[in-house]
Amino acid sequence: MNRRCLLLFLFLSASSISCQSGKEYPADKDREFFAGSRVDLGPLRSHEIENLAVLGKLWGFLKYYHPRIAAGEYNWDYELLRILPAAVKPTTRADRDTLLAGWMSRLGLLGPLVQDTSLDRRDIHLLPDLGWLEDTLQLGPSLTPVLKHIRYARRPDDHFYIGPVPGRPNPGFTHENPYILMPYPDPGFRLLALFRYWNMIEYFFPYRYLIEEDWNDILSEFIPKFLAARTQREYTITAGDLICRVHDSHATVTGDQLPSGTLTGTRIAPVRMMHVEGKAVVSGFYNDERDRTCGLLAGDVLLTVDGVPVDSLVRRRLPHTPGSNTAFQMHLVLGEVLRTNAATITITYERNGRTGESPVRCVPLWDALSSASGGNREAARLIGEDIGYIYAGRYKNSLLPAIMEEFKATRGLIVDLRCYPSDFLVYTLTRYLLPQSVPFVKLTVPSIHTPGVFRFIRPLTVGARNPECYKGTVAILVNETTMSQAEFTAMALRTAPRAVVVGSTTAAADGDVVPIVLPGGIATRISGLGVYYPDGRETQRVGILPDVVVRPTIKGIREGRDEVLEKAIEVIRLPCISDID
Repeated sequence: MNRRCLLLFLFLSASSISCQSGKEYPADKDREFFAGSRVDLGPLRSHEIENLAVLGKLWGFLKYYHPRIAAGEYNWDYELLRILPAAVKPTTRADRDTLLAGWMSRLGLLGPLVQDTSLDRRDIHLLPDLGWLEDTLQLGPSLTPVLKHIRYARRPDDHFYIGPVPGRPNPGFTHENPYILMPYPDPGFRLLALFRYWNMIEYFFPYRYLIEEDWNDILSEFIPKFLAARTQREYTITAGDLICRVHDSHATVTGDQLPSGTLTGTRIAPVRMMHVEGKAVVSGFYNDERDRTCGLLAGDVLLTVDGVPVDSLVRRRLPHTPGSNTAFQMHLVLGEVLRTNAATITITYERNGRTGESPVRCVPLWDALSSASGGNREAARLIGEDIGYIYAGRYKNSLLPAIMEEFKATRGLIVDLRCYPSDFLVYTLTRYLLPQSVPFVKLTVPSIHTPGVFRFIRPLTVGARNPECYKGTVAILVNETTMSQAEFTAMALRTAPRAVVVGSTTAAADGDVVPIVLPGGIATRISGLGVYYPDGRETQRVGILPDVVVRPTIKGIREGRDEVLEKAIEVIRLPCISDID
C-alpha cells in the first residue's frame, strides 16, 4: 500500500469511528468543498495580509474555544473557505469587525460561562497568548466582549478536534482531513494548511516560548508565501520552511512530501556521514558487507557532489532544515546532500592529504534505512573482563536479568544511546542501578479544556529500594543522534550514583510526539510534552549535556576507532581516590 493510499485509509478509518460508536457529527456531513475551495486570491496588499492574519488567529481561537465547534457541529475547515473571499476585502478595521462579528453570530448561542480558576494554580507553566482578544488595535471594541464570552464558555469534554491518546498524557489532533487527493492544494486550501499548523503550534506546542521569532509575525510572513506557491514542490517547500521555524528536531516533514532540493530523491549514496572538525566526513556504511566497495572509505572528507561544493550544498540547505540545534540540523543536511534519483553520483573527496574522485553507486532510500539499525552489534557484551556494554539499539528487556547477572561484578557499565532504543529501558534498567527511587523528570501537559495552557504534572521517578544495586560506574554515551526516547533514557540513567555522560550534545527534542497532517498529505510532528529536569532546567533546544565532552576526529575515524567509547572505558578504569589509597 503506497503512502497516499495509507493516509486515505487512516483518515477514512478515523472518520468512521464516530459511526461505529453510534455517534455522528454534523461536521462530517458537510462536503461542499470536496472538489476544491473555489477561492482565488491574487497578489495581496498589506491591509489584505493583515485581514487574513486576523482571520487566521480568530479562526484558530474559535476552533479550539467555541463550544459548538468543539462539539463537532461545524466543519471548521469549510467554514474558513466560506468566509475567505469576503474576509480579504475590507479596507477599514470597522468593516472587518462588522464582517467578523456577523460571522461569529451565525455560530449560534453559547452555553453558560464557567469560572476559570485553573489559571491561578501553581502548576501552570505556560499560559495561552490571548491578549490580542482585548487589543483594540487588532479587534474593535464590539468584538472583545463576544470573544471573552467564548473564552470562558463551557466546552464539551469530547472535543471534536482534540482528543485523548490512550496510554499517554498528551492529547492528539482528531478529525483533521489530510486532503490527499489534492497533492497541490488550491489557494484556499493552502491558507487552510497555514492556519491549521500555525494554530496547532499556538495552542498545543509546549515549547512555543522557545521559538526565536514572534510567532504572530511568522503568520503574516507566510500568508503571501503560501499563496505564491505555484507548484506542488513549491507548496511543500513553503510548508517545510514554516515547520522549520518552530526549531523542533521532531518537526521533520516525512514521506514523499520531503522538501525537494537539487539532490533530494528516492536513492542515496550508501555511506553514513558526520560533521567532524567542520567537515563532511564519511563515518561508515549502511551495510558494511555490501557498501564497503562503493568507492569511499571511512574518514574520507567530501568536497563536491556531482560537481557542486559540499559547503555550498550545506549552506543552501541549512536554513530549510528542521532541528532543535545546529548539531542535529547538520546531521540531517549531510544525509540530504547524498540523496538523488540517479543510479550513481560522482563525489570528489580528500583522503590522507590527496584528492580523489569516484562514481558512487546509490541504493534505494528504504534499503539504506532498513540497514541502519546497528549492523551486527550485540545487545550486550563484555569489554575485557571488567566492563559491561549495552547497545540500546539492540537491547530487549527480556535479556536484562541475564545481562545484569553477567555484569554485576564489573567495574563499570556502558550504555550506548547513540541510537534509538529498541525497547523501553527507563524503568527496567534503573531498578538495577539505583539504591532507591528518585525523581528524574517533570513534564508539562496541554489542556483540552483550556487550549494553550500547559501544566506541570507530578515528577516521574525511577528505581526502587535495592541495597544490592549495581555499584560500578555507569557511562552513558550520547551524540547528535541521541533523540527523544534516547534523551529521556539518558535523563533516567543519569540518576545512578556513579553515572557519567560521555560524548556530545544530543538532538534536543524530548516529549512524546504528536502527528500532524496538512492539506496535500504533508505529514509532520511536534514534541507534544514539555520535558524538564526535576529542578526545572530545560532539555528542549538544549539537549543532554555531557559531563565529559568527546567528539570523533577524522584521524580516529580513518583508524576505525570509536573515540567516545574509548573515553568511556578510560573514565571507568581511571583509578579513584579510594583505589589510590
